[in-house]
Amino acid sequence: MKNITLEESISRVVRSVELGDKDVELSSNYAAVVVVLSPYSSGGVGCLFVRRRSSERDPWSGQVAFPGGRWSNGDSSLLDTAARELWEETGLVVDRDVKVLGYLEDVSPRNAPDLKVRPYVAILKNPKAAVRKGEEIDDVMWISLNKLRRRIVRVYAKRLGREFTILGYVLEPDTVIWGLTARVLTWVIDALEPLMLFNKR
Repeated sequence: MKNITLEESISRVVRSVELGDKDVELSSNYAAVVVVLSPYSSGGVGCLFVRRRSSERDPWSGQVAFPGGRWSNGDSSLLDTAARELWEETGLVVDRDVKVLGYLEDVSPRNAPDLKVRPYVAILKNPKAAVRKGEEIDDVMWISLNKLRRRIVRVYAKRLGREFTILGYVLEPDTVIWGLTARVLTWVIDALEPLMLFNKR
């Protein structure tokens, strides 16, 4: 029986980047994020996250998220948006450092339903690539998916101005992944389940 690779697992659930943006009208109501995955030689899969810098102007201030941001006029596609934001926030370059396999279904933050976010999924192709944090980022981190635990967490939503409980992912002692990022992460984890590379305890 043939072993399924990380690339094969993800390729089965993403839409081809060759489809482009034929189904969207590019505007500031669209954004793109990049889920960068890397297999570990010891087993398991690492995923790249950023911690957003605290800012009064940022409704997602301080949150752990995937690299990404809104479409801008200089971007010819959402893939361009994803590539630009990945470089600005982490220093990684699409095609040189990472290989984009495709994208998942567009998703909207619950506190900004007019914003459509396209999650692109990529694998690290250059293990020696240097990762650095951009100006709007407090930290860039690789997290092993098998170290994340799915939990009910209490969080503060700045844009809504209140605390509430929600299902998210926790990495002890103090990293909490929730909201849109957790929803996209669940899709990715479900795609990787046949590889038995993590657990959800």
